[in-house]
Amino acid sequence: MILADLGVSTDQLLNGSLGVTFAEDGPLDMRLDDRLETTAESLVNSLSEKELSDLIFSASQERFSRRIARGICRARRQRRVRRTSELVRIICSALGVSEQSHPGRQHPATRTFLALRIAVNQELENLKALLAAAPDRLLPEGRIAIISFHSGEDRLVKRDFVKRERAGEYEIRTKRPIRCSSEEVRRNPRSRGAKLRVAVRTTGERSAA
Repeated sequence: MILADLGVSTDQLLNGSLGVTFAEDGPLDMRLDDRLETTAESLVNSLSEKELSDLIFSASQERFSRRIARGICRARRQRRVRRTSELVRIICSALGVSEQSHPGRQHPATRTFLALRIAVNQELENLKALLAAAPDRLLPEGRIAIISFHSGEDRLVKRDFVKRERAGEYEIRTKRPIRCSSEEVRRNPRSRGAKLRVAVRTTGERSAA
């Protein structure tokens, strides 16, 4: 069986020194593995306005990605953006909203931080590598179960499972993703966006790839 939980741990989310959260000020780093070379600071300060906009939109579906990218480029012309608090201030200013918490609504900086974290840690590339390798790691009747936490991840898993089912490699066991119950979400709010998809390796020949 292959079981992949694609979520970031709570310890990492709450670790201000990683710069993943904007709940407290920290360095604009976001590397979950310090062996990685690229940081969020380097992306924010080096990518062109279009590259930033495309990254933010493609990774998180932030509909105001162009305005945010324009605001970042305007701000960095004055000085390099180095801290999470600076980036939050820039995003909120670009959108014309308050930096304070927004009860009952997602904070305006959430999707941009998510997109940068995904890019820094190559999360989608790693998921694609897992999906490509999985069929040859599973014996017939072996299960692959993947828990994703945002639409970009879930879309990759869904498309891969469908493609492999059509090719006779998998049998999908979750035509629709399994979601957390309201009781689980109440006990663990971070589980709200979780989606579980499961497929079974068929008894046919494994691919040569």
